[in-house]
Amino acid sequence: MGLSRAPQFVTQAESGSNNIIWSKSVDAAIVPYSACGGSAILSLANSSTEIIAVTNNSTQINVPPEPLGIKVTKVNSYLEALGVLVARKAGINPQVFHPDISSLRCI
Repeated sequence: MGLSRAPQFVTQAESGSNNIIWSKSVDAAIVPYSACGGSAILSLANSSTEIIAVTNNSTQINVPPEPLGIKVTKVNSYLEALGVLVARKAGINPQVFHPDISSLRCI
């Protein structure tokens, strides 16, 4: 049980194993914002994989992406992360849902 059953890294294809997920076939990874220091995320950060960091899921690890130089799409919840994935799949830039518009000023 536990991490002993978690996916493991492999360096070459093992004969008879069809359950291997190669990093080049991973389009996106969703992680807690404070858990970006794991080996999988560090490895995927050097690829074309989009890393989506969820801010409202805190962890004891406390390793945010910025000190590591990892570029992430920051979202508030896993539901918002799903929205980012669906928007990208539909060819929509998720930034259009968060326009950078100045507040109205009183005249």
